[in-house]
Amino acid sequence: MTRILDWFSPRGIMRLLVISYFIALSLGWIGDSRMLEFMFPVLPDVIAANLMQGLILVLSLLVLVGIGRRPAA
Repeated sequence: MTRILDWFSPRGIMRLLVISYFIALSLGWIGDSRMLEFMFPVLPDVIAANLMQGLILVLSLLVLVGIGRRPAA
């Protein structure tokens, strides 16, 4: 019961807000982001963008579920 009430605390609501931003970023709903260009010098553009989108999505889903909040952050 306390885990359910944790989502309605100010910290839980802020966590959901930040996670929703990163999920929207990884799905491409937010344009002009420099975060997806992090791997461009190392890999080809299409592969680097897809890799970073997948990495951001997986890490944000880990934080959303509650598995590994510290490593994902």
